[in-house]
Order: sequence, then structure tokens, then C-alpha cells
Amino acid sequence: MPDQHNDNYSIIAHTDGLRVLLLHTDAGWTLPRHAAETATEINAAMKEQLGLTTTVLYCAYDRYADDEREDQQRVYALENHTPDVPLPDKGRWIDLGE
Repeated sequence: MPDQHNDNYSIIAHTDGLRVLLLHTDAGWTLPRHAAETATEINAAMKEQLGLTTTVLYCAYDRYADDEREDQQRVYALENHTPDVPLPDKGRWIDLGE
């Protein structure tokens, strides 16, 4: 089961390779967020939250827990296999210019 102190995100690129998925929240735009740690859990979370079929490629960022902070944060890069799935109302494919 995912650790409640984990604050993890996923970079999901569109299949065109030019845009990434961001979600709008009250605090602004963010990458999709989850507490999952294993590839199976992350892929399941993205399917449940966004309806996307993904494959975890690698961990792009890892801020580990230590004496100064008990939470860990990771950002995972995912491959998207379902580019035509409708996004949630607050989701958008965003390019570098935006």
C-alpha cells in the first residue's frame, strides 16, 4: 500500500511528444498527483484518475525523506498509450509555449 507521506507526480507526454498533461487545481496547474510507488500502482492510478493507459519509463526526480523532512517526493516519466481518451474537465495537453 502506498505510504501516506509520499507526494508523487507523473509527467505524461502526449504521443506527439510536444505536449504534457497538466491538471488545473485551486492552487494552479500541476502534474497528475498520486501516492503510488511501484510501476503497477502508478499505472493503475493514472487509469483510475484519468482513464489513460500508461507505462512507467523512469523516475525523473527523487527527493528522499531524511532527518529534515519525513515526506518523499518523486516525479515519474510515463508513456501514454491512449492519446484519444477524453481528459477530465480540468485537464489539458500543454506545450512549451504555454
